[in-house]
Amino acid sequence: MVMLCATPPATPGGAGWQEWIPACSALIAAAALIVSILNRRTANKALRLSLAQEDRRIARLDLQLMEQISFRPRGADYRWVLAQVLIINRSDRDGSIVKAELRVGYLTNAGARLDVHLPHASLRESDPIKPDVESIKLPALIKANDAISGWLSFKVKNELTNDRRVEEYLVLVHDSRGPVESSPIWAMREIVDEEDQAAEPLEANQGREDLT
Repeated sequence: MVMLCATPPATPGGAGWQEWIPACSALIAAAALIVSILNRRTANKALRLSLAQEDRRIARLDLQLMEQISFRPRGADYRWVLAQVLIINRSDRDGSIVKAELRVGYLTNAGARLDVHLPHASLRESDPIKPDVESIKLPALIKANDAISGWLSFKVKNELTNDRRVEEYLVLVHDSRGPVESSPIWAMREIVDEEDQAAEPLEANQGREDLT
């Protein structure tokens, strides 16, 4: 910034300069203050942009449950807890879901709270589910600012929940970059093997036909 000060008229003894010096000093100080404020604003703006860029690079996931199913295969001593999930990567870096778990929290007969972590497992071919459900294969890559969806499946033995008060089902997904996201299961749609249901009326009809 170029500062111009008017040259005062010459006076005997140089008294004119003494009158103009305070005015020029004040003008220079004001200009320096304005420049300092502008520089500070520019630095703050650059800092905010840098922090925003860094924030977008921080690993961050959103986990949403779309549908939950409890499926009991025919004649099995277990059931599948299934969660259709949408996992969103809200950062500018690629990530990967390396592990998924179902935390089952229940009360023992003594009233103590226990948590059991069950791993995500692919559905067995012998356990068909209608409508068809395909498990997510882990690890699963999630591109920056992208999302994946699919089913997480957890095998729950009957002995774990029979005669016990289950307080919580919680789905957890682990990101390769560190974060762990969770979402509770509030309600599940119950599905039993439809072949069992279809076989019962068929056997009853055959019995009536034999009696005629």
